Amino acid sequence: MYLPQKSANETNPYSYKQFKLGVEGTHIHEFYQPAGICIDSITGYLYICDRGNYRIQVMTPEGICERVIELFLNSKKKIRLDPVRIALQNNSDHIVCIIGEGDSICLIPKYSNGRVYIDPFYVIDENGLGIKNAAGLALDIQDRIFISDTGHNRIVICAPDGTYITSFSTEGSELGQLQRPCGLDVTNDGAVVVTDPGNKRLHIFGTIPKENDSSNTNTNDSNN
Repeated sequence: MYLPQKSANETNPYSYKQFKLGVEGTHIHEFYQPAGICIDSITGYLYICDRGNYRIQVMTPEGICERVIELFLNSKKKIRLDPVRIALQNNSDHIVCIIGEGDSICLIPKYSNGRVYIDPFYVIDENGLGIKNAAGLALDIQDRIFISDTGHNRIVICAPDGTYITSFSTEGSELGQLQRPCGLDVTNDGAVVVTDPGNKRLHIFGTIPKENDSSNTNTNDSNN
């Protein structure tokens, strides 16, 4: 974690103080193969996918573990599930999580504590294609779920309850195409920012506002 702070160096107006959180292990405040992380914008709490320990650790802004959410498949065998990527819904008290090999997602009550038994959602499109090795997860202001479907070189969009809506992009190097999309985020105005490592670039999908021209007051011309 990095905290920006003022610096006396004029050539570098900001410096960053580094904080370390956790060590390798299986106890609280310890992690094994940590993966996704997200921050509750209201409380400042950290939700960390402690993947190798099959759990989510919920940390206060001061770095104190308040709760541990252990994930189990809702079946007779009670198989443990590993969280990969995580996001918090703003309009409901649920956590959205990519689990396992990135072929399914789940919804978890936000204030869970201890063991949670879940039924994964296998997101399937109109052609019967699911998600594969999904490596990115983000929500828009309406809690729609955006998934980097890395194995199929596309972005999948689901409703807040996990129901498939649509997908976009295909494999390639042209404008609008992706190769192994990974991390992604959705801005407040709806633009989708995707890391496109196969093409060594970032891709931005959506409406991008142009700089306003003071001599032009026509709002229709101020955006592209």
